[in-house]
Amino acid sequence: MDLVPILTQKFETFLIITMRVGGIFFTSAFFGNRLFPIRAKAALTLFVAILILPIVPLPKEPYSGNLIGILLTCVSEISFGVIIGFSSLLLFIGIQMAGEIIGFQMGFSIVNVIDPMSQSQVSTIAEFKFIIATLIYLAINGHHFLLSGIVQSFQLIPPGEASLPSAMGEAMTRMCVDVFVIAMKISAPAMITLFLTSVALGIIARTVPQMNVFIVGFPLGIGVGFLILATGISYFGNIFAKLLSSTEQNILDLIMLGRH
Repeated sequence: MDLVPILTQKFETFLIITMRVGGIFFTSAFFGNRLFPIRAKAALTLFVAILILPIVPLPKEPYSGNLIGILLTCVSEISFGVIIGFSSLLLFIGIQMAGEIIGFQMGFSIVNVIDPMSQSQVSTIAEFKFIIATLIYLAINGHHFLLSGIVQSFQLIPPGEASLPSAMGEAMTRMCVDVFVIAMKISAPAMITLFLTSVALGIIARTVPQMNVFIVGFPLGIGVGFLILATGISYFGNIFAKLLSSTEQNILDLIMLGRH
């Protein structure tokens, strides 16, 4: 029995598995964070690929007879992994956008911090929402679903057989649109309350012209905004769990679309 073809297929399979797993880890919600060290991401990618390799059957025929074919397969697997990982990040982008809207309504549009994930300036409320969402994500073992989803992706789509049909692009477009829906749903209570507060201040300004509404309105808006955030923090966990469940189903649907 010639071991050279078997070892070659094993190495090719391991390389392709690593490409897909790496694409997922480097763009996913938690593992893709810039604060997560790159060396740790690479080590985790190799570790998971080694664990998955024994349960993935070898192909009946080699992936390709030349280096260019193998490189094209690796590019396809990386792209597939990036799409899956990025789809898990969209929920957090929506939550961060909700924080941006709330912060703007509260008057915190100039109070920004550097987001370590995107390396851009975001509202402090947006960063607060993002951190709370990340902690809840870890508390309810959302990262476990990502790991199990990697295994399921190889069970449904063997290494080297992932495709990127147009239907996957349409599904990603719908998920990106849902980001705005998520942001509006989460920020709606604060937006409505702050809007009614502004209306009430406008009525007071008309009835009591002597009152300086601008001096009163700014701290009042901040106080009302923090009150809404404090009131809604107890419900945020349940809302996030429901949104995460919907996101997980969307990821599974994306994986199914990647089958030939």
